[in-house]
Amino acid sequence: MASLPSLLIAAPLSESGKSTLTMGLLRAYTRRGLATQAFKCGPDYVDPKLHSVATGRPAVNLDLFMYGAERVQTLYHHSSQNAQAVIVEGVMGLFDGYDRDKGSAADIARLLDLSVVLVVTPRSMAYTVAPLLYGLQHFDPRIKIAGVIFNKVSSERHLTYLTQAATDAGVPVLGSLPRVDDIAIPSRYLGLDVDDLAQIDRYADQVADLLEQHLDIDRLLAISSERKERPHEAPLLEKHSSSAPRRIAVARDDAFNFLYQENVRQLEQWGEVTYFSPLSDSSLPP
Repeated sequence: MASLPSLLIAAPLSESGKSTLTMGLLRAYTRRGLATQAFKCGPDYVDPKLHSVATGRPAVNLDLFMYGAERVQTLYHHSSQNAQAVIVEGVMGLFDGYDRDKGSAADIARLLDLSVVLVVTPRSMAYTVAPLLYGLQHFDPRIKIAGVIFNKVSSERHLTYLTQAATDAGVPVLGSLPRVDDIAIPSRYLGLDVDDLAQIDRYADQVADLLEQHLDIDRLLAISSERKERPHEAPLLEKHSSSAPRRIAVARDDAFNFLYQENVRQLEQWGEVTYFSPLSDSSLPP
């Protein structure tokens, strides 16, 4: 069976560069002619919009709190059916969930057997990176850490110290990125109009160009292909057994514009979905 390159991008904490790296890798893979499926861990609505622009394919949320493990597995397998590569972006720190590590990026990695690539922004750290990486690698032996990418490295000397630390921790260094402030995402919501598709598209190209200069993309593809078999076809939607007609109203306008598309598709199996605007409509649909 053909392998499906798949990996999960995670970090020790938020604001480490996961979104930047994920978006650049998605665009770099897509440039190589790979149909690349993007996923986002947890209840995030902004990153999937960015992923969709980077790949030209709808991104999918993997929300264990909302869906549960079985549904997340089905959703992942179904959405990956015609993909040639998969990248999952983690949420917060690797083990940060809604209850200890439940719903975390690590929880998703365990469930879907995904190799994890860590993004670490060392800032003022050097050799202290060693126990940090060692702890992340050994805290849960079910999590396979494929390697680390250092982000915003200040100098070659700094990179030398970081590489020594990662080597002593037993974590492969997959590359490093310099600090490039003019394409850095300035805040959690990017300082970016998520409806300005042309701006997002330009940003994806800028980040992909940076990654092509400083990372071995083909090596990442090779690592993410190890022991990854293409998932089997799985039924996605549950049909409602009742023949009684249902009309289901969903709020959607400039204020209510974040939707789990998978939830809408499931609702469509249960009845006729109509939309309304809490901003402009004076009453609910019939």
